[in-house]
Amino acid sequence: MLAGEASAKAGVPPADRSKAVGVAEPGLGAHRTALVGLAAAFVVSRMAMWAAGMGFNAVGLHPRSVLQAQWQLLPATLLRHQLATSLWHLQSQPPLYNLAVAGLLRLPGGAQVPVAALAMAGLGLVMVLCTYGTLVDLGVRRGVAVAVGLFLVASPDVAVYERWLFYAEPTASLLAVAMFCGVRFLRTERLAWGAAFFSVGGAVVLLDSSYQWVWWVASAAPVAAALRHRWRTVARAALLPALLVGTWYVKDAVLFGTATTSSWLGMNLARATVAAQPPDVISSLVRRRILSPLAGVPPFEPVAAYVPRFVAEPPHTGVAALDWRIGAAGSSNFNNLAYVAVSEKYLSQDLRFVRADPGRYLSAVGRAMAVWSVPGDDYPFVAGVRAPIAGYARLWDMVVGWQAHPDLQAGLTTVRTHRGPSAAQVSWSVILLTALAIIGAPIVVWRWRRRDAVRAAGLAFVWCTVVYVFALTSFVELGENNRFRMELGPLPLVAAVVVGSVVVRWSGRFVRR
Repeated sequence: MLAGEASAKAGVPPADRSKAVGVAEPGLGAHRTALVGLAAAFVVSRMAMWAAGMGFNAVGLHPRSVLQAQWQLLPATLLRHQLATSLWHLQSQPPLYNLAVAGLLRLPGGAQVPVAALAMAGLGLVMVLCTYGTLVDLGVRRGVAVAVGLFLVASPDVAVYERWLFYAEPTASLLAVAMFCGVRFLRTERLAWGAAFFSVGGAVVLLDSSYQWVWWVASAAPVAAALRHRWRTVARAALLPALLVGTWYVKDAVLFGTATTSSWLGMNLARATVAAQPPDVISSLVRRRILSPLAGVPPFEPVAAYVPRFVAEPPHTGVAALDWRIGAAGSSNFNNLAYVAVSEKYLSQDLRFVRADPGRYLSAVGRAMAVWSVPGDDYPFVAGVRAPIAGYARLWDMVVGWQAHPDLQAGLTTVRTHRGPSAAQVSWSVILLTALAIIGAPIVVWRWRRRDAVRAAGLAFVWCTVVYVFALTSFVELGENNRFRMELGPLPLVAAVVVGSVVVRWSGRFVRR
């Protein structure tokens, strides 16, 4: 049911319908056929991919080599036997992914992978259904909303991330749920929808370190502003999630002196600054004493590469999660306390480099934006999952993604060669959708701000999230930017479709005149 229909049933005069906020709860009963159809299409597509041999990548649970280990996870021994202490002293990442993996590790060995696969598939289905519901609530025609849902069902990008045990797919699904709940909260003003909106947003902050409190506040601000006449309801909805998230930030600040949910900021930024430059450039800056020799050491090396040469040996804490140097399968334990100081040192080098040579830094930012536009399935960590449907994925990327030549190593190649992906390697449809979302959405929000407060605030939430992630990951990271785009889930697509629908309507009115 669209906003205007809901307004009419609530007795809002026709002239004021578009301005109504929270006039009535729009039920989804009228959309039962579409929702059941999308769910059926999703199940059939996943069964077909399973029949084609598409497996589930859960090597992070029990890695057998350094290459299979996930840096974001604590050693399985600690997740099984010292969970509470280890999570409380987790400074490298927010806690929810480690908590979820700990839950899986407590299941019988034969049940771990099936449960993980089923949970990830469930998240994928939720993402599809929430996308449909949000598009309808934002005024997109049902047929178009169904088509977008089917697009997500058929997309190999979505499917391969869904078959990989990592927080990328859960982040995408939670953002879709937050988007849907936010629009519902705007339209109904009900506390339950508001609590769901803020709770899911808080869960994203505690799941994925790309999403910090700044995003949470900025993206929720349009929703809160549109409902300022119900500020008590907004405050009640946000109170508990804000306390939980705030407690985690305070804990990190007190124990580790960090201001974010991950202590890796300096090392992450190094990928786009000192580590993104040819060695001779860094050597020259070191000789001129603009940078220290640390700038010539790659980030995310073992502790021995930094201690005691660049930072002092950290004190023994008695907490294995902070003291152990070795993690799963012989990899480094990147939650070791030494990395807090190491990352701070890198951050100092990063900022010095940006001041000394902003042109080279901006060139790296441009390369990061190009990697953002590479299809999501062109990513080495999902290559094994993608292999059984490689032909289908290649056809999709060529026809739908407008990509001439695939390269599964595009991001890594960019880091190693200091050159961005070529015009043939990027997806031009991704570029178009991103441009529509970032440039077109604020124009629509501005046009809607008085006559359609619900849709304006809902679209503003989507726009704030897309812009935040695009800007943050482009300026702070280099190499995995297409994965960061995939973690946004359907949000860029939703914004682009809404903008496109509005443009079509405006064009139709102009032609009729």
